[in-house]
Amino acid sequence: MIANDTSAKEKPIYILGLNAVGLYLASKFQLAGERVIVLTDKRDEGNLGATDFSIKEDSGIKKSDIRFTTSFWTKEEGKLVIIASNPQDINADIFRLGKEKLAHCPTVCVSLCEDITLVKRSLETNVIQVWFDGWVNRKSNHLFAYGKIPELIFYTLPEKATLYKLEKLFAPSGIKFNNDNPNESKEKFYCYMGCSLASAVCGKNINQIFKNKSDTAVLEQYFKEISSISAVEKNNISAEKLLEGAKSVPANYTFALVESLSQNRSGEYSFFCDYILRYSRRNDCTVEHLAQGLKKIYHTYLSIT
Repeated sequence: MIANDTSAKEKPIYILGLNAVGLYLASKFQLAGERVIVLTDKRDEGNLGATDFSIKEDSGIKKSDIRFTTSFWTKEEGKLVIIASNPQDINADIFRLGKEKLAHCPTVCVSLCEDITLVKRSLETNVIQVWFDGWVNRKSNHLFAYGKIPELIFYTLPEKATLYKLEKLFAPSGIKFNNDNPNESKEKFYCYMGCSLASAVCGKNINQIFKNKSDTAVLEQYFKEISSISAVEKNNISAEKLLEGAKSVPANYTFALVESLSQNRSGEYSFFCDYILRYSRRNDCTVEHLAQGLKKIYHTYLSIT
């Protein structure tokens, strides 16, 4: 088993969120010798702390027998907090973060979160929102990272001093910040949302969708309507660019939305619904195909019959 050999006095890195992204980040820091604490509720604390996890990456690196230290809340001051909660859980999860423990602790949010200001107000600290640019799945106690090593993209570039501090904190994990184009975070999000919805509606992974003309047409329609939403947000990202981005999704990647729906949980569904309806109504965007897709997902997976 790979264990932390660091001193117990070293400030920990707190990870909030038991999904694939959260545990992947936790494993990367722990494998680098950092002291990591995964925040979880009492129901999952025992199971997670007593389970050996393995991680496999396309780069060929393979480690096994990672065991996480868990806690119900932030008992001591940390040196970094990473919020990776699912959208529907974030408001409840952040109560595990003691405000007094975060005063001097950088907080990074990789969760899908429409209004980060609400999280900032709850924690009474600055929270830096980033896009997790990677493809990670969790299968029980196995973590899989497909394609290139994930990167983090800022939604808004922080001050240079903050950027330097974050780069230094993340350096041991091997995960870097991509600062070339902050607007790329929105483009990545739009592509992810369209692919997630198309995958759920068609019941296929992205590779299978591109092999079928009618399914590809569904994805194209979604991107056209998402492109109109991007114009409302003054990002103006073309449907063609989104479609090109979709081609870089690893063939064997399963979207989090599809995984949650297969387990009779809504997952990111409500977030996507709220986002699409909110911005489409601001400028009377036509989102007929997206609306039909959301309705189909609801009646196929979530409605009570």
